[in-house]
Order: sequence, then structure tokens, then C-alpha cells
Amino acid sequence: MSILYALKSGKNVKAAYFARQILRECTPHFLFKKYHSYLQEARKRPDFAQMMQRVSYYCQNPGADLGPDTVKVCDLNRKDCQSTYYYDLKEALSPFPKDTKINFLPGDITFVPQYPSLTKSRPIGSENQNSVILKMDRIRHFIRVNDTVPFCNKADIAVFRGKIPHKEKRERFFQMYFGNPICNLGDSSRHGKPEWHTEKLTIRQHLDYKFILALEGNDVASNLKWVMSSGSAAVMPKPQYETWFMEGTLNPGEHYIEIRRDFSDLPEILEYYASHPKETQEIINNANNYTHQFFDLHRERLISVLTVASYLGLL
Repeated sequence: MSILYALKSGKNVKAAYFARQILRECTPHFLFKKYHSYLQEARKRPDFAQMMQRVSYYCQNPGADLGPDTVKVCDLNRKDCQSTYYYDLKEALSPFPKDTKINFLPGDITFVPQYPSLTKSRPIGSENQNSVILKMDRIRHFIRVNDTVPFCNKADIAVFRGKIPHKEKRERFFQMYFGNPICNLGDSSRHGKPEWHTEKLTIRQHLDYKFILALEGNDVASNLKWVMSSGSAAVMPKPQYETWFMEGTLNPGEHYIEIRRDFSDLPEILEYYASHPKETQEIINNANNYTHQFFDLHRERLISVLTVASYLGLL
């Protein structure tokens, strides 16, 4: 899938994504390239060791017992989950036999399953081996921006737009800082407190600010990927959940500006980094460099196949 941009929102164009996925669904399975061909190609690459480091991060218990309740790939049903999860999963599994058995947990997963399962997200920690991460819902999460606004021309305040109701961390943040001049905050949903509601900002409009808040919602902060590819700095507490983006490997002060989990130090942190632009720019540069690895789409495809193969004990 090429990276496409909608003219207004700055987000990926879903029509192109769904057209490609529907075409893939109509393609007979025997025409798909087989997984062992991907493995052979990957092993010949000079960056194979680096690719396998990511595979080992995503799948930490290769070939483990999958338990009694697996489902065959051919029995997966689009009605069982959100379309983007279904299509991304089926694409990742297309090089493997149709009767391959897996466990699959769609949606925002914030717990570790009993048996090894393919998921979009998992808690960060040392006991998450049964959560095997794939790049799912990527049309929403993996956005790359072209930021042409010079850092010195951006506003010295932090911006956030997102859905607030039923997201405890964001509600607490808004209770503390909504209306504070150090932030431009708005709830883009229509079901929260009326005084918090504001219209959405496009991604391009976010780029007028030096600091963009990445606040976890149900699991991860969905805007973090595009923020880290921009010329603004991500501001957030240390993440508690991770996805294919490997949020657990991000370092505060290197890839993002860290604030406390209770948000109490936000004013002093923003003041410090606004007055130390070289330090802020270094963090932005590091973040940009980190995101580059996720936008080589062929390499991402190889890593995805390697991760599934590791999960199935085929490496």
C-alpha cells in the first residue's frame, strides 16, 4: 500500500486501501506468493539481523502452544471485527496455508491473553509474551506527514484534538488544563462535556504548534506515529501500551518529551523546551529517524511475514 494523503484531513485515503483489499480478497489463494519465498528473500538481505530483532520483539515466544480454541484462517469472517483489522490480518496471513490455525484478538487490547494471540496492541512489560503484535488498523495509525513549517515559526504551546468521553487519562488531563493558555485543547467527539467540544483540526493545522500532546486513549495514542514524523515534538507520559510502532522502545528525552503520569509538571516542561529549542529540535530529529523504519513498505511486508512464521514455529 502506498502512503496517500487526503487533501483536507491529512490522513490516509481509505478508498485506495479498501479497493486494494477487496481485490486481494477476490484473488485465488494459490496465486499468492508463499511464505518460504519471503523467508528466502529476507535471509539474503544485509539488514536481516536488524529485521529479526523486530520480529523477536513482536513475537517473544515463537512456536508456542496455541491452546484449544484456535481458528483456521479460512474461517475468519469480516463480520467478526472491524474491517481494517480483518483485512490487515488476512493480508499478513495470505502467504500461509488456508488451514493455518491462529488465535486472533481484534481491537484495542490492553491485557495479555492466556494463549499466544495475534493482536494490534499489548501492555508494555516483561510478561506480555502471549501478545504477538501485527501491523493492524494501519490505515488509521501509520500516517507520515510532510511538515514544511519551520520550527521557529510554530507556536510555543501544546495542542490536542481527540475523543475524550470514557477515556480516563484524557478526561483527567482536560480537567486540569482545558482553558489554560499553555494548551489548545478540544474534544472532537459530540458526546462529552459541551464546554470541551471544539471542531477537529487537520493534521496540517496541528503542525503550527511546537508541541503536540500524545495522550493514550483506549490503548495507545493513535497520533504518536504521525507526530514523530513531523517537525513538532511529541509530549506525553511514558507509554503503558504498545503496537507495531514498538512504543516500549522509545526513550524519553530522546524520542519524545516526557511529562509525569499525573500531568502535574506540564507547565514547567513546556517552558523548559520552549526556551531550549536546540534540545527540542534534537528530540524531533531523533523521532523522525525512528519513524523511517516503518515506511519502507516492502521491508515492513517481509517483517510481517517473518513475525507470523515465528508465531507458527516456522523459522
